[in-house]
Amino acid sequence: MLKDHYRVLGVIQDAEDIVIKAAYRALAQRYHPDKWAGSPDKATVRMSEINKAFTVLSDQIRRKQYDRDLSSNEYNEPEEGSGNPVDEDDLGTSLGHNWSAVVNYFPDLEGIINGLSKISKPLAQTYKVYMLENKEFNKRKAIADKFEREFLEKYFGKNEEIIKFSKFLIGWGVKSAAKELNQAINLLGNDIQSKSIINKILEKYPHLVRPYYLSQK
Repeated sequence: MLKDHYRVLGVIQDAEDIVIKAAYRALAQRYHPDKWAGSPDKATVRMSEINKAFTVLSDQIRRKQYDRDLSSNEYNEPEEGSGNPVDEDDLGTSLGHNWSAVVNYFPDLEGIINGLSKISKPLAQTYKVYMLENKEFNKRKAIADKFEREFLEKYFGKNEEIIKFSKFLIGWGVKSAAKELNQAINLLGNDIQSKSIINKILEKYPHLVRPYYLSQK
């Protein structure tokens, strides 16, 4: 199975070069022998993974080839409490002090990050890195909306009803249903009647039927 270098760095596949470099820099600083207080063996293993990921993703030719090999249109976010640790938590910790300082000036960023994290932790971390690097804090909400929309369109297409349904499923924490929605879109395309896909998934998750239709009112 192909190693997901984006997960290793804690960012989404569409992350800009500046984000890739900044994520690598933050992680490398965290695991530097002079700063790391944990097991030296763990730091060595992590840095090996981080270096390999950066070597591939920082080279435009290698990154394009890697992206072709990677299954890039599969929504593969773990369920909450699934017991599947994800590497992007490392990036969040590495950014901790700088991000906390920024939040002191813009407290609404906490809500923005919580919203993005429900959709995808790497999405939220990519947003953090982007904002810290580009310092476009006056446009923080518009940038977050853009990140969210582009992420959802990548995995669920551009049909407005399907996009709203994907957000509903993710918001309810039923990411297994969101994965099925993603698979249906990849299999059937964007032109199929959205109602037929939505109803098919709701048949399998009947406890979502009432809250979904209430959310449409």
